[in-house]
Amino acid sequence: FLGIFGSNGTGNGQFGANIFHGDIDGSYLYIADEDNGRIQIFDKNSPWTFINKFSTTGTPRGVAVDNNFIYVNNPSLAQVRIYNKTSPYAQVGSFSIPVSTTSDVFVDGSFIYITSYVASPTIRIYRAR
Repeated sequence: FLGIFGSNGTGNGQFGANIFHGDIDGSYLYIADEDNGRIQIFDKNSPWTFINKFSTTGTPRGVAVDNNFIYVNNPSLAQVRIYNKTSPYAQVGSFSIPVSTTSDVFVDGSFIYITSYVASPTIRIYRAR
């Protein structure tokens, strides 16, 4: 065990009751903070220091990062929203996903993978932006 960070709340570095999969890109950790409707960014080299945040519409349940973009799964909207990787994290696109029972998003540079937790769990694959 190396440590712990965060607490319950709405402030910087605090989380609502539900936090979901994050992604690590270089020195930064991105966390989907569902109940607060935002993505929080931490510096993993400065022991988990809060860096920034941005709001999302809907309920962010997963976040993935590639060289240029941040992909946020919003199952309440049945969408994945795409944001610039640099501040001010403007939304630059989105695409619909056919079910609102998705839980996570992963990206490998070429493809986006969305997991679903319906009666028959699936992984949907899309081309990355």
